[in-house]
Amino acid sequence: MSNTRKVAIICGGPGDERNISINSTRSVLDHLKSESVDVTIFYIDLFGNKYTLTSAEIRGNTASDFDAKLKNSERKISDEAFYAQLKEHELTYPLIHGLPAEDGTLLRKLEEEGIRYIGGGRGGG
Repeated sequence: MSNTRKVAIICGGPGDERNISINSTRSVLDHLKSESVDVTIFYIDLFGNKYTLTSAEIRGNTASDFDAKLKNSERKISDEAFYAQLKEHELTYPLIHGLPAEDGTLLRKLEEEGIRYIGGGRGGG
């Protein structure tokens, strides 16, 4: 039986603070470095499209870089797949700054889907 914890991070988003979100993700990754933590990064672009990123990819790129690289990528995942994959993690860390995080939209959706997350609200940790 593995003692590895599965943690998801959601970053990017449609707002002006997308690069702050990416910087926050880098910082959290630095603090989660451990063989006992398996982190999956989900990036949301300007239009709400969702993608998975590796820890290596999050280093040294800006939101604009990701938007350009991922625009025609086969790595885009549906909303259904996004929430299904989040459910496979013990905890989700929403690191989107601005909308749709700070108005509660994202957290309400995580709660509706039964996804445990770090933050305020009923489902928060």
